[in-house]
Formats: sequence, C-alpha cells, structure tokens
Amino acid sequence: MIVGVIWLIIYWADLFLLYRFVNLGKTLFPLVLVFSLIIIIFSGSDVSVSLATALDYVLSMVEGAILVFLYFTPIKDKFAK
Repeated sequence: MIVGVIWLIIYWADLFLLYRFVNLGKTLFPLVLVFSLIIIIFSGSDVSVSLATALDYVLSMVEGAILVFLYFTPIKDKFAK
C-alpha cells in the first residue's frame, strides 16, 4: 500500500510538471509508466467491475496520447531548456 501511495504522489507530481512544461516531467513520464506496469505485474490478481475496467482502458489510451504528444508533435519543443 505504501508503494501505491508513493507511486500516486510521483504520478500526480509528474503530471503537474508536464502541465508546467518542465523538462524533468517529459523525462520522468515514461519511467512512471514503466514503474506502474511493474506494480501491476507484482500486485497479483484482482476482480473489478466493468466500469473500472473501461476507465482503466481510457486511462491507458490517454497516457499513450500523452506519450505521442510529448515525443512526436511540436509540443516537444516547449520542453527545451
């Protein structure tokens, strides 16, 4: 549970850095996603309702869109030092 809370704090801090166009946020975002995959792998199985699963898929699509915008659109130039 402590790892989940720490991950949540880092995730929200990273989203704030991305909002402020801080270069650290751009570097940290893929690492946060990899760390979240590791947490999911080792968290074990769970039972969830269809709404939670649908929201999880939407979150995954949004995170993928953020990655595309960070590295493949002109927005990447706003993160230059």
